Amino acid sequence: MLIQYFKKNKNKDKNLAHKLYKRISKLSNNFVNSNNFFIKKDFETGFEVFSIFLIIYLKNIKNLKIKNFKKINQDLMDIFINDLDYVFREKGISDIKLGKHVKHYVKKFYFRLSNIEKYINEPDLLNFTEFIKNLKFLKHEKSLDFSEIIFEKFTKIQEEIKTI
Repeated sequence: MLIQYFKKNKNKDKNLAHKLYKRISKLSNNFVNSNNFFIKKDFETGFEVFSIFLIIYLKNIKNLKIKNFKKINQDLMDIFINDLDYVFREKGISDIKLGKHVKHYVKKFYFRLSNIEKYINEPDLLNFTEFIKNLKFLKHEKSLDFSEIIFEKFTKIQEEIKTI
C-alpha cells in the first residue's frame, strides 16, 4: 500500500523539488561563504544570493520544458515559503509578526524575479552586470566578477537541469 504512494508522479515531483531546493541551498551557502563579493555576510545577503539561484533554477526548468515543470516550480516555491517561515521562527519572530515577515520576503523575491527575468531570458553579460551593480549587498568593485561567476553558474545549471 505504501509503495504506491512513493511511485505516484506527484510524489516524484515533490522529491525532485526537495532535491533541487537542497542543491540551490548548498550552492548559495557555498557561494556566500567562499567569496568576498559582499559588504557583509548576513541573512539579507544570503537571501538575495539564494533568490538569484532559485530564479535561475525556476526559469531553466520552465525554459527546458521539463515534464510537470509547473508542479515542480510550485513545489519549489512552497518549500521556499515554508523555509522562510521556519527561519523566522528560529530567529524568534513571534506568531503575530511572522506572516508580515514572510510576506515581505516573498514580495521581495517576486520583485527580484520581475527585475532579473529579462536578463535570464536573453542572457547578456553587459546588461546583467548593469543590473548587478544596483544590488546593495555587493561591493561595487566586485560586481563584474560576481556577474561573470553567476553567468558561468547559469550555464552549468542549464546543463545540470537537462539531466533531470
